[in-house]
Amino acid sequence: MQFLVINDLKSEDIQRGAALTLEAYLEGFPSDAMKEENLPDSFTYIRSSEFQPFMVRPEEDILILGNTTQLNPNYGMWIVNRCRYFKINFDYNFCAIRNPMIHNLAYKGLVEYEGDLGGYLKSSECRCDLQIGNVQSEIIKNAICNFFMSEGQLKEFKEVFPKISSHVTHSCFDKKSLDIFKNYDNKKIKKALIWNAPDYIKGAKNAIEYCEKIGLEYTLVDGVSHDEMLQRMSEHECLVFMPNAWDTAPRLTIEAKMLGCEVITNENVQHVDEFWWSQNTTSMHTFLGDIPRKFWWIVRNLGKQDEGFFSRGA
Repeated sequence: MQFLVINDLKSEDIQRGAALTLEAYLEGFPSDAMKEENLPDSFTYIRSSEFQPFMVRPEEDILILGNTTQLNPNYGMWIVNRCRYFKINFDYNFCAIRNPMIHNLAYKGLVEYEGDLGGYLKSSECRCDLQIGNVQSEIIKNAICNFFMSEGQLKEFKEVFPKISSHVTHSCFDKKSLDIFKNYDNKKIKKALIWNAPDYIKGAKNAIEYCEKIGLEYTLVDGVSHDEMLQRMSEHECLVFMPNAWDTAPRLTIEAKMLGCEVITNENVQHVDEFWWSQNTTSMHTFLGDIPRKFWWIVRNLGKQDEGFFSRGA
């Protein structure tokens, strides 16, 4: 009896939000509490491309699915039909472009994509969930419970999947990051930091234009390790992050705030209206540090609604 945790990539492959958050959840795995409740008291963590049905005993094991776009579609439907599982939604992976807002911009001709994908995006507004063979939609609809990174993301999912069981569990941070947040050297240079990401959605050009318009000096950074990125943020007075479309709960903004930066962003960052975001860093640290316990409480109770722990879907 085990938990089988499946995600497209691990942090050793790429140090981006989904893998870092998932692995922070796993760091808080409560094996003793699981054993007391006759639930799996261990987990195996694999990439989506590595999954084979023989790895699972459907009568005993419980799956936790992160990003699964690299999962064999036939195996995805096997999971839907045979297994008990939870789904963690880091973005909008039921959409062909993994973001309905970008899809709709492409449909209107405001963003260009080439080839078959470009043709598909221009053919209609985002109705990807209705496409025959959309395994990601089936995975979402049939999960014991879907977890989300922000209330804004959950709201958009509910427009598409109104009947799903859901909890907002937020981006999650490992103990090492939480320690860095508490102990960084608060010596700042009077410059903004901009993540010069090549992804259109991350809006580096918007951030650069904002800084140049108001005469704010800035540093561009990309291609550095997660630890070095944290160091850079701790050295700058502010972070400017202006995504072009919905970004569910970008860790970058949370890390920057916890490292003493003013965070300048826009309405596409989907967690900025939540109560914890406006708290001081001490209260935010307490909130962030408790996320793994809350996540596993829900999993242990097999998706039961618990008013006291999470923001939740109706």
